[in-house]
Amino acid sequence: MAESKNIWMWAAAALLCTTIGVSYLALNYQSQNARLQADYEGLLSDVEDLTVSNDLLIAQLIESQNAKLQAEYRAILPDVEDLTLGIDLLVAQASESQNANLQADYEVFLDDFEDITSSIGLLVAQASESQNANLQAAYEALLADVEDLTINIDLLIDYGDGNVVWLNDTRVPIDVNLLKALELLAEIEYTTSEYGAFVTKVDGIGDDPTKYWLWFWYDTEAESWAYGPSAADFWVLHDGDVVSWEYTAP
Repeated sequence: MAESKNIWMWAAAALLCTTIGVSYLALNYQSQNARLQADYEGLLSDVEDLTVSNDLLIAQLIESQNAKLQAEYRAILPDVEDLTLGIDLLVAQASESQNANLQADYEVFLDDFEDITSSIGLLVAQASESQNANLQAAYEALLADVEDLTINIDLLIDYGDGNVVWLNDTRVPIDVNLLKALELLAEIEYTTSEYGAFVTKVDGIGDDPTKYWLWFWYDTEAESWAYGPSAADFWVLHDGDVVSWEYTAP
């Protein structure tokens, strides 16, 4: 019994000691937390004061820098304006000088161009005059050859509808027949037989069954028209002949 009682006493004492230790630790922890909280709040206050001071210093530094830059800008501005005026003056002088040089060069070029133009015009006139003379001589020579190789006739075409065409002073080859001469001067259609050629159309006219294409020659002695005495391809023309083709009823 006595031993059991001693055990419980020791247990109670140990529990009491533990309780006292824990209470001490708790009190110590609370005290330390309070101290740390106070230190933190003090530090936070210092940081805020430092931040405000830094912001103020930065603002003052920026303001000072801006004032310095503003002063430097104002100091350099007159120099820049003077330099700009100087550059503008130089540009104006250079432009004026350049314009004067260009004007002088243009006037020299214009004089040269006028001289060249006059020379070219003179050369062209001389060449044209020479060319015209050569062409005139060639034309006269060709005309002489044509006159030697051709004859001159007057040809009348009466289409039977009031449309009458005179082909006066018309040149045709020497020894050409009347059919060939008409073919040279108009579009024709014809048939041939042992009696010679028979014209059926001239320039598309010839569809009337009551009319025919007949030819006549002018008799200068009788001073009247006469029927062609043969087929047109058998009648050889001579210089000065006057002939006609008429679309008419026989």
